[in-house]
Amino acid sequence: MPEQTPLDLFDPGAVEVTPLPAAEVRRRGDRRRRRRAAAVSLGAAAAVAVVAVAGTGLVDQGRRSAPPAGSPSSPPQSADEWRTDIPSGFPLERGLRAPEGDPISGPGARARGIAPLDICEDDGNGPAQWPGDYVERLAASASGPELLDARELVTFPDDRAATAVLATIRDRVARCGDGDTRWTVHESSGVGDESLTLSRTFELGLGGDVYQLTRVGNAILAVDLGGEWDLGSTVPAGIEDASATSADLVTAMCVFAVEGCDGGPEEPSELPAGLPIGAGMSDPRVFPGRALLAEELELCGERPLSAVDAVDARSARLAGGETSETRTVLLFSEESVADDAQAALVSSAQRCPRGDVPGSEVEVLPGTDGWPGRTIRTTYAGEPPTAMLVHVVRVGPALLLSESYAGAGPDAVTDTRDLIEPQLAALEELRD
Repeated sequence: MPEQTPLDLFDPGAVEVTPLPAAEVRRRGDRRRRRRAAAVSLGAAAAVAVVAVAGTGLVDQGRRSAPPAGSPSSPPQSADEWRTDIPSGFPLERGLRAPEGDPISGPGARARGIAPLDICEDDGNGPAQWPGDYVERLAASASGPELLDARELVTFPDDRAATAVLATIRDRVARCGDGDTRWTVHESSGVGDESLTLSRTFELGLGGDVYQLTRVGNAILAVDLGGEWDLGSTVPAGIEDASATSADLVTAMCVFAVEGCDGGPEEPSELPAGLPIGAGMSDPRVFPGRALLAEELELCGERPLSAVDAVDARSARLAGGETSETRTVLLFSEESVADDAQAALVSSAQRCPRGDVPGSEVEVLPGTDGWPGRTIRTTYAGEPPTAMLVHVVRVGPALLLSESYAGAGPDAVTDTRDLIEPQLAALEELRD
């Protein structure tokens, strides 16, 4: 079978659009626990909508000039009350990085987005229509040899129309027969009001896509990771990456939710008094109110966290012998600000592949086995080589940073992640 890549499916007529600064939407980020509450309150209504529309096909593809009148959703909301315009500066391209400095397409209404969802196109029913009868679309993508990272944000007249899109795609996959191309539905990510995770792989050879579609209110975020996927071995890792991207971007989709971005419980204004910041350290020095790593952490001459606006901070430091460790917890006014701080740190590390010291190398490691954070590893040449490991984990509106200077052995990343489990567990109370 000839090798297939997602890039063969793109419309070359893309138009680049420069977004406004992401700072304009930073304060609109929804709190993760309110997204969970919205998912619970809308779950029953979404299930009824799926049953009602699962047997219908999508309407003809095209952009609506205005939302039509429609029945109220549950909770009651008329069609003209749903927000259908995509905010200027929506951070769709956040974390998007093309390999080897290749340009990024978008974000823009006509930018290249996800590869077509041509589900079971040989079954006589024609290709699945995505995005269908939509109102507005925003897309961005980065690509390279055998690689695609694409996102699309699409709005619909109301939440029922958006639910119908997911239901129809899910139904098409369920009716797929055997063939050279295999479509598979995977476990939901649990993000947003509802989500659908799919993979497209081939019976012969590697390739295909991992798709994740996440609905919040009347909007759907579609993430597509194209690459050398194999259903039995590499697809699970692709699903983890797609879920991380979706969870990061869904925060800004609160503008499409029934309850919007305002209201709900206020975030805490101070860190828990008993936060075990120094747990696991031998006789650490604790610094209340100090954000040591935010003040000191430097990557290629940048200090990406030096100007962050935290409402509270706490640090602990242990130094001596052959190891050094510093931990800092930053508390922000809301989760979206913590998201931005984490994204700024990771982006700074990605722009610094060679490090500040000659012979050093910097790389960003994703979370594994359910571990929720990122690790910035700087490896220094020598005999034996050494490494600086900076773990970055967001828990609710808080950001935990842990810096360890130790050996560069294969177990160093896992061992140092295990050391901050007490802090992660204590920070979970900020979600309540």
